[in-house]
Amino acid sequence: MEQEIQNGVVCEQAEERKKKKKIYKRWWFWALLAIVGIIIISSIGSGSPSDLIDLPEEEYRAQCGEFSYDDIARYPDEHEKKLAKFTGKVVQVMRNENELQLRVNVTEGKYTYEDTVYVFYTVENGVNVLEGDIITMYGELRGMIEYESVLGAKITIPRIYVKFIDVEK
Repeated sequence: MEQEIQNGVVCEQAEERKKKKKIYKRWWFWALLAIVGIIIISSIGSGSPSDLIDLPEEEYRAQCGEFSYDDIARYPDEHEKKLAKFTGKVVQVMRNENELQLRVNVTEGKYTYEDTVYVFYTVENGVNVLEGDIITMYGELRGMIEYESVLGAKITIPRIYVKFIDVEK
């Protein structure tokens, strides 16, 4: 009888421990964490930050300074939130409805453009950008962005949120 009571108590204690599993040992905790992580990662780099400079177009374009690629890549913190103007060749276009993410080479070499920046742009007024276009863009420098190449290498390049683009024909 005593052994049965002990076994009963032991079984009850084991059941109680199962009920009081630590939260990180429950499957749904990890599933929820994965979902939140995916949402956070997918929102990084999409859309525009809420604190972009808002000026009339003419004034915005006039305030955009010209910077060298080496300068913004070497000292991204010093150029954070500065308005910039670059001319370059579009080497890649990634579209999500009316939002474009572009890779643009901005240093004109002897035969081709070099030095890639990552551009976020919302298509407005029917201005569309295609691979191979030569564009002049006006936007805000926002540090560096890291992404993974097709071959799995980590690539870090300057990031620009562009407000206005002129496509040169």
